[in-house]
Amino acid sequence: MHLLLRGIFILVIISFYNIASAQQAGISPYSQIGIGDLANEGFSRNISMGGAGLASNNRFYINHLNPSLNPEHSTVIYEFGLIGQVKTLTTTKASDNSTAANLSYIGLLFPMKSKTIAGKRINTWGMGLGLKPFSTVSYKNTYLEKITGDTSNAVFNTRQGNGGLNQVYISNGVRVSKTISIGLTTAYIFGPIVKESLLLFDTRRIDVVQKNNISTLMFKPAITYKKQLGTEDTLQVNSKTFFSVAAGVDMFSNMTSTTQTEYHRINPQTTAIQRSDTINQSKNFSAALPFAYNLGFALDNFGTDQAQKWSLATDFSFADWSKYSNFGINAGLNKYYSFKIGGEYTPTYVNAKNYFNRMTYRAGLYYHHTPVVYTNNDIIDFGATLGFGFSIPKTLTYLNLGFAVGQRGTTTNGAIKEQYVNMFIGVNINDIWFFKRQLD
Repeated sequence: MHLLLRGIFILVIISFYNIASAQQAGISPYSQIGIGDLANEGFSRNISMGGAGLASNNRFYINHLNPSLNPEHSTVIYEFGLIGQVKTLTTTKASDNSTAANLSYIGLLFPMKSKTIAGKRINTWGMGLGLKPFSTVSYKNTYLEKITGDTSNAVFNTRQGNGGLNQVYISNGVRVSKTISIGLTTAYIFGPIVKESLLLFDTRRIDVVQKNNISTLMFKPAITYKKQLGTEDTLQVNSKTFFSVAAGVDMFSNMTSTTQTEYHRINPQTTAIQRSDTINQSKNFSAALPFAYNLGFALDNFGTDQAQKWSLATDFSFADWSKYSNFGINAGLNKYYSFKIGGEYTPTYVNAKNYFNRMTYRAGLYYHHTPVVYTNNDIIDFGATLGFGFSIPKTLTYLNLGFAVGQRGTTTNGAIKEQYVNMFIGVNINDIWFFKRQLD
């Protein structure tokens, strides 16, 4: 069984690499601004909790938000997820629908070192690695543009873009005391963003294609303080509640890009290229992504069977995008801040005859003041999430299903309102490696 699960996981890795450069999350006009729509940093558990959980941990799930929680795990964890989206885009004049689906993330986590304290085995070092999207670009706008000084003619202009950035990461977390742990995630962020402008005038058609290959490094240090509330229970027979607070910073090196621009003159009747020119083949630029500051609080409760029963988490994030330059030009972005709150509840892990009592139930709310400014509107993204965790009998494997219903943007001043339903499917497999079997 374990060999089969590992084989499935390897196939998922191969598939993910094959499509990573073409990740899309549905059409969004706002993704043409900056480096695109930033992806949700969490995995399936966090996503279903409104994106919250910087300070909250569940031993069966990877917490990609916080590397300092890696030592909390005693098993090897494989995790991968998929996302599907149905979206309605609305203006004051029209509306349109779009759908999309793709792989969302893939990750591994290993317990690397442990020690025995007072007869109990404690993990002191955990390491993770994986691959997931960092941002996505997917838009297409068509409009009629007047020609200056010529009132009798106009140009059809179609602007579209695709691509996005992916991140390959490695994370390490170390327990430095009974209550404090620290961690660091290092990620290489890379990918292409392709922007195309198609001009159609009379019998002439000109296509301008700009290809940008972007890369940068991200460093995410984090620290967590975790303390049991109430009296310490040495017999471990009563329920326990832990309070945790965590903080982290997303830091970036200078982002570099190699830009290639191609001009094509096309025959509108045959769509054949009549003339093609390439310029600026080695044009480079560098820019710094703003640091993001994250703070989280959590309560985690363990029942009398020592299994995690419920969690409640809330997170705050801030980043100043106002000074960010896109391809050497200030992108006109704003300050970003967000608030997320969510929780999960499992009736019981042990001796539950009713399967629904072994399920995990999750819910959350989120509010993002995005950095995007569009037609003098601050673009707000808000919504609610709902999720379920299904345990696979006789294994430590879990199937997770989550939903997010939300809205981004407004129709005021000619802006665009996006109303969406996202569906998340995650699979996480817990296994035991590196442990010697012993007989008493």
